[in-house]
Amino acid sequence: MLKGESYITVSLTPFAIYKIRCGYKEVIENDSTNELVKYLANILLKDLDERYDPTECGKVQYFRKPDTGIRNRYISLYPYMFFAAFLDPRTKVKLTSMMTNDITRIFSMTFSII
Repeated sequence: MLKGESYITVSLTPFAIYKIRCGYKEVIENDSTNELVKYLANILLKDLDERYDPTECGKVQYFRKPDTGIRNRYISLYPYMFFAAFLDPRTKVKLTSMMTNDITRIFSMTFSII
């Protein structure tokens, strides 16, 4: 059985999406980055934004019901990923800095499910 901190879990997904987006933004805004790399990073950032619908400042948004878009792909992260992140001690503290003000809603929803 897979367990422990050396394995990826669903609770790390919101944090990973946030950090990947921050990385793309850093590459794009860095003056010493090659123009071709900036071009590729812009394409990847646009695709990421279409898939996960972040806020203007790049924070991850919680939606109570996941929306689907083209080819029935999720446009937002699945709600249970946020519940798992809230319950995981590795990511719980980081949620407030990478999310919109939905942390109190996640708190109440998590405990209503439990």
